[in-house]
Amino acid sequence: MSAPHSLTAERVREILSYNQTTGQFVWLQDRRTGRGKGRLQISAGTVAGGKDGRYQSIGIDGKTYWAHRLAFLMVTDAWPTKHVDHIDGNPMNNAWGNLRDVSRSVNMQNRYAAPSTSTHGFLGVTKNHKRFLAQIRFDSKYRYLGTYDTPQEAHEAYLSAKRQFHEGNML
Repeated sequence: MSAPHSLTAERVREILSYNQTTGQFVWLQDRRTGRGKGRLQISAGTVAGGKDGRYQSIGIDGKTYWAHRLAFLMVTDAWPTKHVDHIDGNPMNNAWGNLRDVSRSVNMQNRYAAPSTSTHGFLGVTKNHKRFLAQIRFDSKYRYLGTYDTPQEAHEAYLSAKRQFHEGNML
């Protein structure tokens, strides 16, 4: 995404409206995109943005911006200074109540699901022979929480530690 330094909240408000409850952006003016004969007309009132990887992005004045950062700019009149975290873990939910400006560490602590490579589907759990190991990372180190007979038991140990040690945790 482009560096946000030149785009102001005033400029964004000239061309977009932002619904803080739904997180949706809408174009306030008709606009043309692209160059030459193949230019596409976008009408005022059209929902702005599209999915760009995990996040919604919106093109403004030839640059692309993540919608969650634009929401922050429009509501606070300033760019976020850290990482904009989606509290509910849904990177497409740009409702204002779902966004917070936090450190990378806190942002990384706000995880809801196991990695897609997990064979058992539990966050904080790895298979260790015929048992399941629970561990958590904080203060830049992995901490051993124990070995359990079931992935559910290991996950419960992880959740207990997560609630204690992860300030960014929203579980």
